[in-house]
Amino acid sequence: MEQVFYNRNLYTRMQSKFSIHALYCSHGRRHQKSIPLKNCLQVHQIQQLISMKMKSLLKEIGIILMVVISLALVTNSLRPSGLRLIDTGIPITQPIEANNPIYAIPLDKAIEKYKRGETLFIDARSYEDYIAGHVKGAMNLPDHHFDELIDDFLSRTDTDIEIITYCDGEDCSLGHNVAEKLYQSGFERVFYLVNGLTKWQESALPVVSQKIHGS
Repeated sequence: MEQVFYNRNLYTRMQSKFSIHALYCSHGRRHQKSIPLKNCLQVHQIQQLISMKMKSLLKEIGIILMVVISLALVTNSLRPSGLRLIDTGIPITQPIEANNPIYAIPLDKAIEKYKRGETLFIDARSYEDYIAGHVKGAMNLPDHHFDELIDDFLSRTDTDIEIITYCDGEDCSLGHNVAEKLYQSGFERVFYLVNGLTKWQESALPVVSQKIHGS
């Protein structure tokens, strides 16, 4: 049988009648007066061609999506700041640098260490912020004056002691910075508590304040 569905002119003429032809030719039936058998066969051929093209298109789209998703997952896993796609319920305790074992410590762990009384807490904020309110027993070692104060701190502090630094606010990096500087100064057991003072106060843990002399 002549493959008339390849004829563009015939296909154009049939396009406007395709829905009617498909209705009458479905399941092998045809309209005896207006739809010849030849036209019914043409309709079925066009339907098969469209079905094949759609299946091929969907397959290609599926392959492209799989490749794109795979590349995105690999890229995300290689980025240090990649998104956490699965919530494991485990607090984030990643090191500041890959070769620098300084960790953000969860609040519950910091509380345990505080209660044991074997960990030194360091407030990395300014002196003014420190005296306005700080973790009870914490020392003040401001990030902005670290170089001026570190020699005196080293002379009075054993480098084997465990240290937790903190500041205040989710975006505050002072505790992070001082933890890193202390590690570089020889303290190997250093942690930092993100948004430390706020978390401490919200947990009703001991906080003290001092008055400025002369005020």
